[in-house]
Amino acid sequence: MSSTEAVRQLMIDTAAIFAVVGNRIFPMRAPQGTPYPYCLYELQDGEPFRHLTGQSNIGHERITLSIWTKSYDEARTALEAIRDNLNGFRGAVDITGGGTTHLSCLWIEDYDISAEAPSDGSDEVIFNLDMDLLTAPAIPTTNPQ
Repeated sequence: MSSTEAVRQLMIDTAAIFAVVGNRIFPMRAPQGTPYPYCLYELQDGEPFRHLTGQSNIGHERITLSIWTKSYDEARTALEAIRDNLNGFRGAVDITGGGTTHLSCLWIEDYDISAEAPSDGSDEVIFNLDMDLLTAPAIPTTNPQ
Protein backbone atom coordinates (compact mmCIF):
# COMPACT_ATOMS: atom_id res chain seq x y z
CA MET A 1 0.00 0.00 0.00
CA SER A 2 1.40 3.39 -0.96
CA SER A 3 1.86 6.33 1.36
CA THR A 4 -0.46 8.38 -0.89
CA GLU A 5 -3.31 5.93 -0.25
CA ALA A 6 -2.59 6.06 3.48
CA VAL A 7 -2.54 9.89 3.51
CA ARG A 8 -5.82 9.99 1.55
CA GLN A 9 -7.48 7.60 4.01
CA LEU A 10 -6.12 9.54 6.99
CA MET A 11 -7.59 12.76 5.56
CA ILE A 12 -10.99 11.11 5.07
CA ASP A 13 -10.90 9.68 8.60
CA THR A 14 -9.99 13.04 10.21
CA ALA A 15 -13.17 14.96 11.05
CA ALA A 16 -11.65 18.45 10.70
CA ILE A 17 -10.37 17.69 7.19
CA PHE A 18 -13.47 15.76 6.11
CA ALA A 19 -15.61 18.73 7.21
CA VAL A 20 -13.90 20.89 4.58
CA VAL A 21 -13.23 18.61 1.57
CA GLY A 22 -15.28 15.50 2.37
CA ASN A 23 -14.11 12.52 0.37
CA ARG A 24 -13.24 14.73 -2.62
CA ILE A 25 -9.55 13.76 -2.49
CA PHE A 26 -8.10 12.54 -5.79
CA PRO A 27 -4.75 11.54 -7.29
CA MET A 28 -3.42 14.34 -9.53
CA ARG A 29 -6.70 15.34 -11.19
CA ALA A 30 -10.34 15.65 -10.12
CA PRO A 31 -13.11 14.16 -12.25
CA GLN A 32 -14.87 16.74 -14.41
CA GLY A 33 -17.72 18.43 -12.55
CA THR A 34 -16.33 17.75 -9.05
CA PRO A 35 -17.74 20.42 -6.71
CA TYR A 36 -15.34 22.71 -4.85
CA PRO A 37 -13.53 22.46 -2.53
CA TYR A 38 -11.47 19.40 -3.31
CA CYS A 39 -7.94 18.16 -2.74
CA LEU A 40 -5.50 16.60 -5.18
CA TYR A 41 -2.43 14.63 -4.16
CA GLU A 42 0.70 13.79 -6.08
CA LEU A 43 3.81 11.85 -5.19
CA GLN A 44 6.76 14.15 -5.95
CA ASP A 45 9.75 12.03 -5.04
CA GLY A 46 11.02 9.43 -2.65
CA GLU A 47 14.27 8.07 -1.37
CA PRO A 48 15.00 4.69 0.17
CA PHE A 49 16.56 4.47 3.61
CA ARG A 50 20.14 3.26 3.53
CA HIS A 51 22.09 1.32 6.12
CA LEU A 52 25.49 -0.34 6.41
CA THR A 53 24.42 -3.36 4.38
CA GLY A 54 22.97 -1.28 1.54
CA GLN A 55 19.65 0.12 0.46
CA SER A 56 16.46 -0.96 2.24
CA ASN A 57 13.04 -1.63 0.74
CA ILE A 58 11.46 1.25 2.66
CA GLY A 59 12.00 4.99 2.54
CA HIS A 60 10.41 8.40 2.74
CA GLU A 61 8.25 10.13 0.14
CA ARG A 62 7.31 13.77 -0.48
CA ILE A 63 3.65 14.27 -1.35
CA THR A 64 2.11 17.52 -2.59
CA LEU A 65 -1.48 18.20 -1.52
CA SER A 66 -3.35 20.83 -3.60
CA ILE A 67 -6.53 22.53 -2.41
CA TRP A 68 -8.87 23.95 -5.06
CA THR A 69 -11.70 26.27 -3.92
CA LYS A 70 -13.75 29.31 -4.91
CA SER A 71 -12.51 31.33 -1.92
CA TYR A 72 -9.02 32.11 -0.67
CA ASP A 73 -10.21 31.93 2.95
CA GLU A 74 -11.76 28.49 2.34
CA ALA A 75 -8.51 27.29 0.75
CA ARG A 76 -6.47 28.59 3.68
CA THR A 77 -8.89 26.95 6.18
CA ALA A 78 -8.62 23.61 4.37
CA LEU A 79 -4.84 23.79 4.21
CA GLU A 80 -4.58 24.65 7.90
CA ALA A 81 -6.90 21.76 8.83
CA ILE A 82 -4.70 19.38 6.85
CA ARG A 83 -1.47 20.76 8.29
CA ASP A 84 -2.76 20.83 11.88
CA ASN A 85 -3.95 17.22 11.71
CA LEU A 86 -1.27 15.53 9.57
CA ASN A 87 1.87 17.30 10.77
CA GLY A 88 3.48 15.08 13.39
CA PHE A 89 1.03 12.22 12.86
CA ARG A 90 2.48 8.84 13.69
CA GLY A 91 0.31 5.77 13.86
CA ALA A 92 -1.71 3.10 12.16
CA VAL A 93 -4.01 3.92 9.24
CA ASP A 94 -6.72 1.43 8.30
CA ILE A 95 -7.25 1.52 4.55
CA THR A 96 -10.77 0.65 3.46
CA GLY A 97 -10.50 -2.75 1.80
CA GLY A 98 -6.70 -2.71 1.97
CA GLY A 99 -5.38 -3.55 5.42
CA THR A 100 -3.41 -1.42 7.84
CA THR A 101 -0.22 0.57 7.35
CA HIS A 102 1.91 2.46 9.84
CA LEU A 103 2.70 5.99 8.76
CA SER A 104 4.46 9.10 9.99
CA CYS A 105 3.92 12.57 8.47
CA LEU A 106 5.86 15.82 8.65
CA TRP A 107 4.74 19.14 7.15
CA ILE A 108 7.47 20.72 5.00
CA GLU A 109 5.88 23.92 3.64
CA ASP A 110 2.76 25.41 2.10
CA TYR A 111 2.39 28.06 -0.54
CA ASP A 112 -0.16 29.95 -2.62
CA ILE A 113 -0.09 28.75 -6.23
CA SER A 114 -2.70 30.62 -8.24
CA ALA A 115 -6.01 32.42 -8.56
CA GLU A 116 -7.46 31.57 -11.96
CA ALA A 117 -10.54 32.59 -13.89
CA PRO A 118 -12.32 29.48 -15.17
CA SER A 119 -12.34 28.69 -18.87
CA ASP A 120 -16.16 28.78 -19.01
CA GLY A 121 -16.21 32.59 -19.20
CA SER A 122 -17.72 33.10 -15.74
CA ASP A 123 -16.26 35.64 -13.35
CA GLU A 124 -15.65 33.11 -10.55
CA VAL A 125 -12.04 32.86 -9.47
CA ILE A 126 -10.63 29.48 -8.49
CA PHE A 127 -7.91 29.44 -5.83
CA ASN A 128 -5.17 26.82 -5.57
CA LEU A 129 -3.00 26.44 -2.46
CA ASP A 130 -0.45 23.63 -2.02
CA MET A 131 1.45 22.00 0.79
CA ASP A 132 4.27 19.47 0.82
CA LEU A 133 4.23 16.59 3.26
CA LEU A 134 7.06 14.17 4.01
CA THR A 135 5.89 10.65 4.81
CA ALA A 136 7.71 7.58 6.03
CA PRO A 137 6.77 4.21 7.48
CA ALA A 138 6.24 4.36 11.23
CA ILE A 139 7.55 1.39 13.13
CA PRO A 140 4.86 0.14 15.50
CA THR A 141 5.84 0.27 19.12
CA THR A 142 4.69 -2.02 21.87
CA ASN A 143 3.93 -0.96 25.40
CA PRO A 144 5.64 -3.08 28.06
CA GLN A 145 3.16 -4.59 30.47
